[in-house]
Amino acid sequence: YNVLKRELESTQQLYNSLIQKAREAGVASALRATSVRVIDVARPPASPHTPNLPLNGAIGFCGGLLFAVGFVLVRDRGVYLAGQHDDVRQLPIRELGTIPSAKRSPWLQWPDRKLLTAPGDKTNVELVTWHEPPSILTEAFRATLTSILFSPGLERKHGVLTVTSVRPQEGKTTTASNLAIALAETHGRILLIDADLRRPRLHKIFERCNDAGLTTLLSGDQPITTQLVDTLIRETSIPGLFTIPSGPGTATITPLLYSARMSAFLTLARQEFDFVLIDTPPAALFSDARILGRLSDAVIVVIHATKTSRTELNTVCLNFVKDGTQILGTVVNHWNAGGHRSAYENYRQAEA
Repeated sequence: YNVLKRELESTQQLYNSLIQKAREAGVASALRATSVRVIDVARPPASPHTPNLPLNGAIGFCGGLLFAVGFVLVRDRGVYLAGQHDDVRQLPIRELGTIPSAKRSPWLQWPDRKLLTAPGDKTNVELVTWHEPPSILTEAFRATLTSILFSPGLERKHGVLTVTSVRPQEGKTTTASNLAIALAETHGRILLIDADLRRPRLHKIFERCNDAGLTTLLSGDQPITTQLVDTLIRETSIPGLFTIPSGPGTATITPLLYSARMSAFLTLARQEFDFVLIDTPPAALFSDARILGRLSDAVIVVIHATKTSRTELNTVCLNFVKDGTQILGTVVNHWNAGGHRSAYENYRQAEA
């Protein structure tokens, strides 16, 4: 019995050893066949991964809110767009006229003659009222002049008008030059003063020397007489139109404009000329227009149809009102007049 028992135990141990080695061999063969092991059993998701409706809804709501706020801010800014020309009439000041944009209106031309010529040619936009035949642009300047002359409180003779703008590059010098030309055609002797002492341009427009001018007159010590003024006034190629350039540059611009010599000069110019136009720097940047506006009969503000905001214009006009200066009105420049092309062309052709 003992012998059989030991043989059984020995056989049992051998069997267990074989079973263990068989299992190890199976595991080893499985590892050599693949490196994939099942970590967890896959389960279907409770909700779809995409689209994420709550996230997309939140992003759309925030984006719409930001767009609405931006639209309100831009709309309140009150930019004078060509298609929103009625915005200008809602202001508490008179609109004297609208000047079409020559650069954006290629149809503003006559057969075989372009309205704007190459740089350096005399026929440029500053002198278009004199050099070009009747067109939308030239008639716009003449219509603006009519509104100025018929404005309440403005004397038709011996008037002094200050022309300014809100910001730079809004066309105030171009407007002043063409208004002076239109005045010279019907109202005798006209004097155009270049009081933009920081960036003068009238001497280049009329091709006159700028070695002496307004700064020479105001900084001198000689009494302001007709003889002294005549030596500084430049006669232009346009009959009846005279101009006095800015003169040499100076660092003391404001004291010169405040001086008694400026007032005495304008008094003499009022007597010698039928109308005096003063070209000044932008009123939102410098005080020159406010100083000369007090010495003038009224102020004309030139605004850009696509750049000047209602807030900026109201600020400038409020300063003139507080100074006690009469604002004659505004001139809207760079207005897109494309919608009136056919009407004017048909009228011109019928007239011809």
